[in-house]
Amino acid sequence: VLRVGEQVAERLRVHGGLGRRQAAARAVELLAEVGIPAPAERAHAWPHELSGGMRQRVVIAIALAGSPRLLIADEPTTALDVTIQAQIMRLIDRLRRARGMAVLLITHDLGLVAQHVDRVVVMYAGQVVEQAPVQALFAQPRHPYTRGLLAAVPGATPGRLMAIPGAVPPPAAFPAHCRFADRCPVAAEACRRGPVPLSQDGDRAVRCLHPLGAP
Repeated sequence: VLRVGEQVAERLRVHGGLGRRQAAARAVELLAEVGIPAPAERAHAWPHELSGGMRQRVVIAIALAGSPRLLIADEPTTALDVTIQAQIMRLIDRLRRARGMAVLLITHDLGLVAQHVDRVVVMYAGQVVEQAPVQALFAQPRHPYTRGLLAAVPGATPGRLMAIPGAVPPPAAFPAHCRFADRCPVAAEACRRGPVPLSQDGDRAVRCLHPLGAP
């Protein structure tokens, strides 16, 4: 296990070509950029000595060490409380604007999606089933799976929490036809005859033979 500053510096040495002293100094700068107080001091801390939110900031600093044009944030708020989640997402938004980079947010939290993204890609069983601008997708989902996800959000519908019946098939058993057909409330015989293409419609796309709200 390495101290947190060394973890950032290692990235800079191996992939950035910096010397040991340069990397150590730059690591402190990156820790400061992601909002870690007293970064020179915290650089000597062990990971277990930091809170979950601080550890997540260190991970972001490591990612930034390569000056990426695209930051892939895979479940960046998992296991964090709501307050810390908001802080981390504000940090990512600030860094995105300041550095002029794009962010690919991978998450199951639709609340984060609604608040922090411009465009949504919904996947089911390893396939893209819908793409749309975030406001359009939340206002009028086209794919039955997307509608099911939105209906399952707490508070989205009155009464009992909605659930999508059935389970996702294992990868070894993915069907050749529509992968959502066995769980879909609008599936028809045609949905089980073969692969369903991803159809483009303006700034949206949907993989469904019977898209919801279609003219």
